[in-house]
Amino acid sequence: HRDLHSFPTRRSSDLKLNIYSMSGKYVYARRFGKQQGQFVHNVDVSKMPKGFYSLELLTDKETIRRKLIIE
Repeated sequence: HRDLHSFPTRRSSDLKLNIYSMSGKYVYARRFGKQQGQFVHNVDVSKMPKGFYSLELLTDKETIRRKLIIE
């Protein structure tokens, strides 16, 4: 599992978390209810191939993107 600690949300908002492979394929998607403050969610990456991925957290007002490296 990998904790995603670096996603602060500024105001209460519905969240959606997407993970894409570098080829643009969805490999993980999940919706969450209203969240506020530091967002932490565990994602099991043990079955995902090693490589580079793009993490995307969508709120009502913004999109936050981060790189994810699975070694």
